[in-house]
Amino acid sequence: MLNDRQNQLQLGKYLPIFYLGILFVIALAWPDPTPLAQGMTAIVQSPDVLIHDYLASGGVRAALLNAALVGCLGYALLLITKTTISGPALAGIFTMTGFALFGKNLVNTIPIIVGVYLYARIRREQFQTYVLVAMFGTCLAPIVSQFAYGFGYGLPIGIAVGIVTGFLIPSVVTHLLPNHQGFLLYNVGFTAGFVGTLIFSQVRAYGGLGETSLIWSSAYHHHLVIIFALYFASFILLGLCLDRQSWRRLPRLLKYPGALVTDFPSLVGWPATLINMGLVSLIGLNYTILVGGTLTGPTLGGLFTMLGFAAFGKHPRNILPPMLGVYLGTLVKVYNAADPAPLLAALFVTGIAPVSGYYGPWVGLLAGYLHLAMVMHVGWLHGGLNLYNNGFSGGLVTMLIVAIAKGLRRAD
Repeated sequence: MLNDRQNQLQLGKYLPIFYLGILFVIALAWPDPTPLAQGMTAIVQSPDVLIHDYLASGGVRAALLNAALVGCLGYALLLITKTTISGPALAGIFTMTGFALFGKNLVNTIPIIVGVYLYARIRREQFQTYVLVAMFGTCLAPIVSQFAYGFGYGLPIGIAVGIVTGFLIPSVVTHLLPNHQGFLLYNVGFTAGFVGTLIFSQVRAYGGLGETSLIWSSAYHHHLVIIFALYFASFILLGLCLDRQSWRRLPRLLKYPGALVTDFPSLVGWPATLINMGLVSLIGLNYTILVGGTLTGPTLGGLFTMLGFAAFGKHPRNILPPMLGVYLGTLVKVYNAADPAPLLAALFVTGIAPVSGYYGPWVGLLAGYLHLAMVMHVGWLHGGLNLYNNGFSGGLVTMLIVAIAKGLRRAD
């Protein structure tokens, strides 16, 4: 049983590289007819605006390898800056990993990170202070690819724009956090929506064109379901192996609303956190299957994000109401629950789980219902340049819901 703090720290240090290593093994063992070098080149040279499935453009082997490499980049940043790997860090690593299946790669993420680093240097602060902002800020990586390949300006211009973009993110993050008061887990995604809108509005003003895309593969669904059901279930098994009584801490974990900052490993320990991570990701997987959706790069990205944030605020009790709200929205609105964008909305709406955790399931359900229509609309504003489009939408919905809920509570 893990009670010793040093053992807890060691587990946090080695857990991500263990699971990233499994991704490497799956990638290299996958019988993919697409040559690896060709697949990686296709991934790097993709414009990457939403929604661009790397499994379709580069093949499964290259996409999974790219995900593992980008996840390792995030992990390396944490080691270099001597950042404790706990709930927030796990959320950063697995979110980077997931989105490296549909939009992030080593070429377009590094300029964003460099921009955040330069911001820290100019302010004469430690990069460690901003390392998580840099990791989550890579949601604007498509800006690099779009300027380099989509608009045809070339890679040097794309890198330069990416560095400027990364430089802008930290100060805007700090300013916007009070707007949703910690009830949105995707705070950087909310910020990125404004930064992406600012940049793309300027592109449009000079006659530039850019449209969101839909590149989506359904060829590997059944194989991916089997592999990643086992992958996510292994978190539950590991938690139980570390502490057979860890499931007894789940009721305590479920009582937390999940608002920023809720670091589950610090609050309930790693074994219970691992069980929660497995449960949350399997809920997302089962939702995908039940509505008839396809498991592919973007949906896997959603599941990996759920996995990571299950160490940092998400749990079954606070994610189910907003997910159900999205699903109910598909029944009465013009959207199909199994279509790409509504399906992703149901997985990523879990970023507003703290609304449900704090104000109750009915408010969470309403928030999810409103989120569906909002997320289908706001992508046009930033031209698909913000991979965390649901974070942008979720922030807008959360601001509205929290303001009304607090106003009514004062009236009482």
